[in-house]
Amino acid sequence: MDHERAWDWLRFSQAQQRALAQAGQRDRGELLARALVTLEEARLAHQEELLLHRERRLQLDTCTQLRDKVQQWRARQEEVSQLEALMAARRQEEEEGRLGRRRDNEASVRSHQRDKLKEFHARQQDRRERLERRDEERLALLRSSMEEQARRDQERVRYREETLQLRRQEREAGELQRQREQEETRSRLEALRSQVAVVAEADPERMMGETEAWRSRQKEGCEPQKPLYNINTYTDSQIVSDPRVRVEQALREAGLHQTPYARQVLADIRPPRAPRRDTVSAGLRTDPTPGSYEGR
Repeated sequence: MDHERAWDWLRFSQAQQRALAQAGQRDRGELLARALVTLEEARLAHQEELLLHRERRLQLDTCTQLRDKVQQWRARQEEVSQLEALMAARRQEEEEGRLGRRRDNEASVRSHQRDKLKEFHARQQDRRERLERRDEERLALLRSSMEEQARRDQERVRYREETLQLRRQEREAGELQRQREQEETRSRLEALRSQVAVVAEADPERMMGETEAWRSRQKEGCEPQKPLYNINTYTDSQIVSDPRVRVEQALREAGLHQTPYARQVLADIRPPRAPRRDTVSAGLRTDPTPGSYEGR
């Protein structure tokens, strides 16, 4: 009975150890999935920050170009205003000269200087006409240049608005795609959690009560050579025959089991038998190559 009680406690301890190992593997898978999701979110945030920085830089360049154009437009406006003021002054001067000539003509109708005054006034008139034609040509050229520049600015503004609208649509589409990917990731995680969730109910009486094997031995009698339970799992010799277990034990004894070198060595070792296809998770890689999750 002492041996039987010790054997029961040994089996219970082994079951608890296996349950703890399975829980550790499950928690490690969930932690890895959360780390992948966090890295993906960080990558998307970094890309969005780069896009915002690029757009801010483009906006600063556009503002600089617009400021230069406004300064050029102001300079042209000032030049146009000066030309118009000069033309108005010349017209006023011409009007005053006309009035003066009239007075001079009336005063010197009978003088001998009439011809000289006419010649002088003709030269002055010719000079004023040349200056006025030159100013009018310059004003027309400036106005046509300003109209052409205004037309180009309108086209550029229209093109910039279309570009901004297209970028806004692309950003919204990317945000929708990212939300869909997050929803798919959460749904896969929920599916994984539902697959590895514990569904057994607590039953202390069943755990501490007599087992079917004990009751059957009480009925049939105890046979020393007969195994206590039917083995439905791997034996210790089968577990030790796996090269990955021996390598991990050697690395643990050497104190190297938590180094990157140990993880790389264990990832490169193939299992003695390839895993079945129905045990491969849909969220992991399907090819049992060295370094994949199925090969570990």
